[in-house]
Amino acid sequence: MELYSPDYLLGGEVKINGEASRAAIRLRIAEPLGLSTEEAAQGIFNIVNRNMAAAISQVSVERGHDPRDFVLVVAGGAGPTHAGRLAAELGIPQVIIPKIASAFCAFGEIVTDVRHDFLWSHTSRVKDLDLELLNRKFEEMEARGREELAKEGFKPEDIHRTRSLDMRYADQIHECTVTIPSYKITEERVPEIAEAFHRRHEQLYTYCERDNITEVINIGSSLYGKVPRIELARLSKGGEDPSKALKGERPAYFEEYGRYINIPIYDGERVEAGNVVEGPAIVEEITTTIVVFPKSRIVLDERGFYLLSF
Repeated sequence: MELYSPDYLLGGEVKINGEASRAAIRLRIAEPLGLSTEEAAQGIFNIVNRNMAAAISQVSVERGHDPRDFVLVVAGGAGPTHAGRLAAELGIPQVIIPKIASAFCAFGEIVTDVRHDFLWSHTSRVKDLDLELLNRKFEEMEARGREELAKEGFKPEDIHRTRSLDMRYADQIHECTVTIPSYKITEERVPEIAEAFHRRHEQLYTYCERDNITEVINIGSSLYGKVPRIELARLSKGGEDPSKALKGERPAYFEEYGRYINIPIYDGERVEAGNVVEGPAIVEEITTTIVVFPKSRIVLDERGFYLLSF
């Protein structure tokens, strides 16, 4: 499919042996199946995309969420190559592709609050909860969390907590996690806990059973050390015309055409905020390749995010 330049992987530091890749696909897949090398490569690409789309559906549709109501945020070095196909298959109208997609997890480690999770296993029907014991265990876990965060350099005012209970209906196999307020639990609060579970169960599974017996399986507390927020550097603004970033053209195979066509290749380092790239095209960042499929377009914003739409 020639989506990657053989001379520009990792900014040119890693070379791709295109002939060896073609030979592997031709000998192992294309010829045994009676396909051309391009058809076999396209088939591999399609299978990968469908598996990825199925995984997205598993964490959205199967939990009662419509992917079409959301924006797809892409991470991973190869993610921007697949993003357009995934969004089209799932009906997602817009995709956000960070310039740092390949290092998105590392970036998240830098900007995300430090978190310590504590869990205490304790099975009891809600109506029979030992509230004194419950409150004491919450305080013990949270005292330990505050101590650990203090050792890591966090001030008391930068530490906050979230409490939760793993709950289920009597005789159920699976439980669900219910977030509760961080107040002292009293007899007057117990009905609120049960109601919070009913609402959470209905949110996850579309129904609840308020007449059924509710049980607590685990109690948990998460302690967070607040990390200072950072401001992303702003990119220089340009007009919609991306021609200054144009590197040239090369042939690429797209299923829509069933053949190779010459498409523009853009240097991601020279794309300016506001530039619009119409598909079909490819934008080569140092650590990722963004494929702009036919009938789609991308625009780079000032914070370094490409916005892909159809």
